[in-house]
Amino acid sequence: MAEEVIWLKVPSRSRAEVQDTVACVTSQLVRFKNKAGRTVVGFLDYTGQSSVRTPVVIIPPGYGQTKTDLVPLSYPLAKSGFSVLRYDHTDHVGESDGEIVSSSMESMREDLEGALDYVKSELRAPKLGVAAHSLAFRNVLKVASEDNRIDFLCSILGIVDIRRALEVIYAQDIVALSLSGVRWGITDLLGFKVDADRFLWSAIKRSLHSLEGAIQDAQKLSKPALFIVGEEDLLTKRAVIEDLFNIVSASQKEIHVLPNTRHVFYENPESQRAVAETVTRGALRYLTGRELNGVEIDLCEREVAERSKWERDRFRALRSINKREEIAFWAEYLKDFKRIVNLPDYWNLQEMIHDLLGEILPGERILDAGCGTGNFGSFLIVKYLYRVMQSAVHKKKLPLFHYVGVDFVHDSLKEAYRTRETLQKEFSDRVGLIIKKSLVSCNFLRLDLAAPLCLQDGSFDKICCNLVLSYVPDDASTLNELWRVLKPGGRMVVTSLKPHADLTEVYRAFLKMADTDKEIEDARCLLANAGMIKAREVEGLYSFYSDKELESMLLQLGARRVHVASAFSNQVYVGLAEKAG
Repeated sequence: MAEEVIWLKVPSRSRAEVQDTVACVTSQLVRFKNKAGRTVVGFLDYTGQSSVRTPVVIIPPGYGQTKTDLVPLSYPLAKSGFSVLRYDHTDHVGESDGEIVSSSMESMREDLEGALDYVKSELRAPKLGVAAHSLAFRNVLKVASEDNRIDFLCSILGIVDIRRALEVIYAQDIVALSLSGVRWGITDLLGFKVDADRFLWSAIKRSLHSLEGAIQDAQKLSKPALFIVGEEDLLTKRAVIEDLFNIVSASQKEIHVLPNTRHVFYENPESQRAVAETVTRGALRYLTGRELNGVEIDLCEREVAERSKWERDRFRALRSINKREEIAFWAEYLKDFKRIVNLPDYWNLQEMIHDLLGEILPGERILDAGCGTGNFGSFLIVKYLYRVMQSAVHKKKLPLFHYVGVDFVHDSLKEAYRTRETLQKEFSDRVGLIIKKSLVSCNFLRLDLAAPLCLQDGSFDKICCNLVLSYVPDDASTLNELWRVLKPGGRMVVTSLKPHADLTEVYRAFLKMADTDKEIEDARCLLANAGMIKAREVEGLYSFYSDKELESMLLQLGARRVHVASAFSNQVYVGLAEKAG
């Protein structure tokens, strides 16, 4: 039974847009109970006057997704005449009950069953399909093999062998180790910080963890099925899905392969469009009997963009975290982030930032905006002091440059200061000089990048803002402040994680080089730590930028030269902006 219905329309900028948007899709916020009696929050998207007695497609979120991530798939379906239910999982990111630390396959199944009950009892759907991505499909396959209410199912790069997927990422048979008695506690699992034991055992108990279990479920499947496979998906091999496809006994089934597509398909606009079109055509074919040969599917791209932004802004307002909570969050996060210096990918990222900023000349002033524990400052000190050791240096040339690190986390600044003191003493001892002046002049200031900076105009030759801009409430204001304090002719480098960045790529790259258990453990801790950021991105609290978005933001500053490249196993965009002299 629905507990609450709130009517919402996509906001538009003009009367013409209002007419077109309303004609396209109406979104209705709904709440229903899952099988365990917990509240699930979702949106029901449809066209026309009512969503009752129309064919329905349920889209459960993939692992680490919210209902907002499903808008690009939902809106084309709704425009084609379906009512579409997209929702947030319980014990997950989003609005539904619980937090992702308690995530489990069991709670995901309970949510899906609750959605089926809601659709059949409240919407009285004559036909019902389910389309699911990644881990969500494994539960769909299980439920569809047992529940006759599902008339059509679609796998979008579905994971059918959880054990193998985890082994690909972590280079360990995580499931086998769990079965042998190993306990993982709260750690990273597929990019998010969760109670790994709870998650894994919820899968093992229902035989969801293995390919053998998926084969048994597929053998019982007799309803129409559509499988979409990523040609470069490492987590689910094409051959595995093809074998599973052949096992399905349904007379109506099809398989589609997306070229040049990895598991996180929505970072590729072409793949995302192909998925939306393929799912919509499949739903029309198997739920309504309609074929649209030669007819283009309306992907509602403008409405999708507006709707997605509206929902993220809405959720951000619901979560509204105060400054004290934000500082506490970053203080906790930065405790483990210092381990990142052990990753070659991160060292290479800092090297790229340095190269883009250009050689630091004697007397130049460098601003590290959002310095955290001072990783970039330490990088610069080490880099330039090694040069001191390799060549004769006169006292009159000191300090080599002036570094200023700013952050709003007091403990992190103290850590940065201690690291700087240790490095300078170590190098002074090695050089063998008794010098009153510092080799590198360093200052650390407690400043909030969300507020106007108490720094003079044009006071810095170079500015680094590394993996920070996405976390400030008004990125444009912060950028303008940094641009203000940059000298004419100076350079600024800004970096951001890509939207939906897959940091398991970084982890896998590191595993190929790791020599010790400690190195692997450090990488695991960092991956778990990154899950704290990912959860906030998914919920709309933080926004990461595409290369085009980052380029546009820098051009709007009036930069005479802008360049954007990728780094960190292709998961970070690095933007250079040069100020006119």
